[in-house]
Amino acid sequence: MNFKQEFRNLGRKAGMSLYHKIAVINYRANLISRTRETPAGEYVSYEPVSKHNQDEILNIIEKRSEEHETVYDIGAYSGSYTLSLANNSSRTVVAFEPNPKSRERLLLNLRATDPSGNVVIRPYGLGEKMDKKEFYLSSYPKISSFSKEDSTRWGAKIEKVVEIPIVTLDKETESLPNPDHIKIDAEGYAPSILRGSTELIKTQDPTFYIEPHDRDSLSRSEEIKAWCQKNNYEVDRYNECLVCSPE
Repeated sequence: MNFKQEFRNLGRKAGMSLYHKIAVINYRANLISRTRETPAGEYVSYEPVSKHNQDEILNIIEKRSEEHETVYDIGAYSGSYTLSLANNSSRTVVAFEPNPKSRERLLLNLRATDPSGNVVIRPYGLGEKMDKKEFYLSSYPKISSFSKEDSTRWGAKIEKVVEIPIVTLDKETESLPNPDHIKIDAEGYAPSILRGSTELIKTQDPTFYIEPHDRDSLSRSEEIKAWCQKNNYEVDRYNECLVCSPE
């Protein structure tokens, strides 16, 4: 690692640490909520800073989805995608968030936003089979993950390990509205989630919007592209995100 890269990493570590300390205080005390502007519309959040005012993928989902359609937000965190897509529309957004702390934040922001669309919250993870797995709660809640390595990036520490139920997209669509669009930001777990959608893609043709979270020694993007090729999906890359559309 060269000096510039090391310096950037140190700066990111310090910035992430400060950000999450401020976020904890703001959420616990319900101090300051703000209306956030995104390409999909407004929502209200207690997050200290919005990083989605020019979010390219959120913009693509907004343009491709209709008012009445259903969006699955896998890895919803505090609700920036869920709430902006559900607000000022009649969409149904299903938010999957296994992290209890993140769900608390999502619920608080949901109450503050009071979206016109329908929001459903699912408190577990998704994968290729029904299971239970260890989930690593990170000191940076947004990067908490079923992968220990992913949840300790940028100097983050594991605060607690909990067991979380895993369900499949195939199972979920037995009781939920079928998804038209599926956003996946699951800290490296996207390939497993895709493998759990075998029956879904036989009868539906959802578009997937995926943050692969590649690491130096592990390319999730290649796994995702291989799955798409096998299942007749076309792949387009937009910066750090893959958009997988049915052929």
